[in-house]
Amino acid sequence: MFEKVFKKKLTSRGPAFLGLIVLLLAFFGFNAVFDWAEESAEGENFGTFLDIDAGEFSSAKVIRVIDGDTVEVLVDSETHKIRIIGIDTPETVDPRKPVECFGLEAYEKAKELLKKDSIVYLEPDPSQGDKDRYSRLLRYIWIDEHSDFGRIMIEEGYAYEYTYNLPYKYQSIYKKAQKESEEEKRGLWADDACVSSPTPSTKLIPAFDLVYIR
Repeated sequence: MFEKVFKKKLTSRGPAFLGLIVLLLAFFGFNAVFDWAEESAEGENFGTFLDIDAGEFSSAKVIRVIDGDTVEVLVDSETHKIRIIGIDTPETVDPRKPVECFGLEAYEKAKELLKKDSIVYLEPDPSQGDKDRYSRLLRYIWIDEHSDFGRIMIEEGYAYEYTYNLPYKYQSIYKKAQKESEEEKRGLWADDACVSSPTPSTKLIPAFDLVYIR
């Protein structure tokens, strides 16, 4: 009986019923595609991949790590100091104050990731300018096309997200990385990492405003 009624209704209202199904499939299908595209764009824009063939970067050889957020490199036979955009690490080289909590750990982690004589990739960010007031190049450093040094340092709890003035290209992903690092109590966020609780980077002496050049 049910089969007969169902067939009758389907026959009499077939076009409308099928049209409704097509619309529903189109709607949900469109949303699925939209979500996929949004996630893909987010991944590309938020620091998961550097298109080495795009030509927007320059390769460099690591000479030495100065501290967790400052590196000296060789670019086309010229030596440059790089102040890494978007991160700040506890102080280790300010002669006016003692080494800050987790500063040495951040320094050692940076040396582990940016090995001497290794080749890295420097990515500029027009929103931040080319150099800081001490003539240090402002750049992101990529260990390879999939490994953003700044993001790794924040994710693993060796650095704070740091916005100097204007928003920068990877600000959203860096902020998200710090939030997750805090929640997971990694590195400097661990309960036993410091005698006192970690201080937000805005309360540290900003690397851009130091009166000495490191």
